Amino acid sequence: MKKQFLIIGMLMATVAVFAQNKPVRIGVKLGMPNLAGLNGEYVTPLVNGRLGVGLDLTYIPLGFNYSDPSGASVSGKFALSYWGLEPHFYFGKNPGKGPYLAAGFGRMGLKATATGATSSDGLSFDGEVSGKYGINFVQFKLGWKWGGLFYFRPELGYGLAQGDDKMKVDVEYSDGKKESDDADVPGVAGGGIVLNIGFGFAF
Repeated sequence: MKKQFLIIGMLMATVAVFAQNKPVRIGVKLGMPNLAGLNGEYVTPLVNGRLGVGLDLTYIPLGFNYSDPSGASVSGKFALSYWGLEPHFYFGKNPGKGPYLAAGFGRMGLKATATGATSSDGLSFDGEVSGKYGINFVQFKLGWKWGGLFYFRPELGYGLAQGDDKMKVDVEYSDGKKESDDADVPGVAGGGIVLNIGFGFAF
């Protein structure tokens, strides 16, 4: 009987420890600047399990078809992508959960591709024109993680943004001829509040 109680006690202790230490977290994050995308975190054994690394990935493709009363029209597709990497330092009572500080870097990519256009006087372009633009982000945040197997985490902080000073423009004509150019654009710069929420599962 004592052996049975001992085995049950060891199993319960093992389950309790496992429940407290789920270092891999996979879920989704909604907010700024990533809008909506996948989020992952790995809590390393460094600093007694208080140091984690977070990764954000977003890809949102959209199609568009625009026309105006003059007869001009254009159709194509637009894509927004984002990736971010940041360390997390948990400073609460329990390692790997509770309050944490985060500071990291992210990059947003914008790509628009027009696959067909018609001017107001009826002239048409059957080739493809695409433009690419990127914005870099530096963020400083305070977050809080609740839960075990299922977790929830809000984050609030401040971010700085700096856009590229050039836009990559590629043109492909219907006969196969291609052209490429780097167009000068006024670089986007500024800062603002960063606010997002994340939720998912821990393993």
